[in-house]
Amino acid sequence: MDKRLVQEFVQCEAGRRRCFRYFKGRYALLLLKHVLGRGRSIAELRLSPFHQLLQKPAVKTVLKWAGSGLLTPELLDFAWHDPVLDFVISFSHFSGWCQTSRRGANLVIQLNFSRSQQRRYERLMRPQEHGALQLWGHPVDRVSRETLAWVRVDLDLDDEEALIEEVQGDWLREVDSLVRAYRNAAEDDPVYLGFHTTVGALRRYHAALEPYRQLWAEAALAAALEYLLGDLGIRRVFYHQFKTGCELKRIDRHHAPPMSLYTDLPRRFCMQATDEGPQFLMRQRKLRRRLAGASAPIFFQLSP
Repeated sequence: MDKRLVQEFVQCEAGRRRCFRYFKGRYALLLLKHVLGRGRSIAELRLSPFHQLLQKPAVKTVLKWAGSGLLTPELLDFAWHDPVLDFVISFSHFSGWCQTSRRGANLVIQLNFSRSQQRRYERLMRPQEHGALQLWGHPVDRVSRETLAWVRVDLDLDDEEALIEEVQGDWLREVDSLVRAYRNAAEDDPVYLGFHTTVGALRRYHAALEPYRQLWAEAALAAALEYLLGDLGIRRVFYHQFKTGCELKRIDRHHAPPMSLYTDLPRRFCMQATDEGPQFLMRQRKLRRRLAGASAPIFFQLSP
């Protein structure tokens, strides 16, 4: 995307507090809302690419209420499961010579901890500075919030298409590394690596993050899709396959992301493997040549 266009998106969201409530599997309800329109029969959904969503616990609860066999968006609003985690969504931009499929910038959708979770972090960890668990150069909130994860997106409003470039997060991995560094230390030993805390407090904070560990990637992708499909009216969303994604973004095998984020995660969201790609990429001759040697399929695609 053109960097100026990305900055316009970010400026439009500046100062707006976007809250996002999430529980395990809620993505199925959110995605079905975009699939249903005014309503679709359950029998029809069972034969569609979205049939696997009907097996999710939250959706199964709703199906019991669809006495006529018709599933409507209104029914989905009543399905809530504990525990519910609160997040704040913010927006930023990312640009650089690598890790983007084409020249320009990406829109970054950031999934940040709620204020209550930030207070727990500050009380237990007593960080020396904001962002102590976030790597420099990564597109996280550098001002006021602690970012659990983010999604980088390229898009074209004329084509009504978007490409998920990356789903990633530092926070949990960095806490895990810190715990490993002090695995042989006593509970009351101090932690020196960016914090004024003890090993015991570090371990308690590590345990408190367990609910986030189970759902951070699906929550981040669900938040991004809600913005793309709901707010921007994107018609088709593409997602990199692992091998071609690394090729297009010039990522060598030593820095490759977890493969599950480019296999299991998009399939969980009912994305279908395809040899098609977003038109804003396929119109570029150089990129077409780079993809010519790739074995199909080269992307996942979501068209609700």
